Amino acid sequence: MVNFLPKRLQVFVSSTYLDLIEERQAAVQAILEAKHIPAGMELFTAGDQTQWEVIKHWIDQSDVYLLILGGRYGSIDPNTGKSYTHLEYEYALEKGIPLFSCVLRNPDKRAMEKGDINKYLERKNPDKYDEFKNLVQSKMVTFWENPKDIEKSIILTLGDFEKRENIIGWVRGNQLVTSNSSQQGLIEQLQKELEEKERSHNQKLQEVNENLQRHQQALTEKDSLITKLQEQIKKLELTQQTAKTDEIELKSAKGIDYRILEKLLKEGKWKEADQETFEVMLQAANRVSKGALDVKDIDNFPCEDLRTIDQLWIKYSNGRFGFSVQKKIYMDRLGGTRKYNQEIWYEFCAQVGWRKGDSYLWSYSDLRKMSVGEGGEREGLFFCRAKSCNL
Repeated sequence: MVNFLPKRLQVFVSSTYLDLIEERQAAVQAILEAKHIPAGMELFTAGDQTQWEVIKHWIDQSDVYLLILGGRYGSIDPNTGKSYTHLEYEYALEKGIPLFSCVLRNPDKRAMEKGDINKYLERKNPDKYDEFKNLVQSKMVTFWENPKDIEKSIILTLGDFEKRENIIGWVRGNQLVTSNSSQQGLIEQLQKELEEKERSHNQKLQEVNENLQRHQQALTEKDSLITKLQEQIKKLELTQQTAKTDEIELKSAKGIDYRILEKLLKEGKWKEADQETFEVMLQAANRVSKGALDVKDIDNFPCEDLRTIDQLWIKYSNGRFGFSVQKKIYMDRLGGTRKYNQEIWYEFCAQVGWRKGDSYLWSYSDLRKMSVGEGGEREGLFFCRAKSCNL
């Protein structure tokens, strides 16, 4: 009669590979820390029929089947149309091998954090992935968000499986007490096999660690290169923008002279430049005698002149002022239209610094003229004109 002391379980670890390298490593480490024996598909070549027979043999010899399910379905077997991970899981079910699964809680979130949707989410066979995931979740599962979750789940679950009498497991030869000397050879053989498996899996674990380190180093070098390229692109865009603003032509469809306005802006005389802007706009609209612009004037204001004024203000204010700048805030950001909306207008004034609380912050009286008559209603029309002029 042979009396068994605490036993070691052989755990077959199944998963897709490239997207779960770190998680598989955590699983193997947890199994070893729990003093059990990991076995996994990375030892074999997926898609090879002969190797598939070997994998089935290893599953047959294992005490527990562990599935780590991420966001990928895996390589497809051309004969069945199912992934090899799916086939392994169904085979374990068919053979009645005790199994449990660690299922990724939020595949979309993980893919976004990893920055590679194609690598971490199933794009080719989403329906097959969903079908397989539903099958897995109908059995014993735990959910994970990071490798630590997998480690905890494995340690707890294997502790429960180890207590089950129907799971045979493995023991070292020197842990057996026997009254039959003829069984000594079997004990020694089992001990030798166990030691060989430990050496093999330790070697495989070391290779996985080395591959992971190389992969991480490659990613670091790639990120560094991307950062350098982004900086170069920003410098190029800034250079192009500077060159573009330095080439402003003082064009006018109405023969308006914008040199005075440019001089005032260049000298930073904002009040005088503001007044000059108002004067040249009256000239461009033939409204000098009226001293103000009406709706028709705004709708028909020359695009060429509006663009010249806008470019001058943007250039000499370093992009802070200009019709196109304010148009983006009023229309694109706040959703303003031709129709006056008091709430949008108040928020616009607050964002551009014209209003604080319930009061307008006019720095000088002539600034009211730049609001073009009736405040928000007229400004909304002007921003619409700026949009139609493609500013």
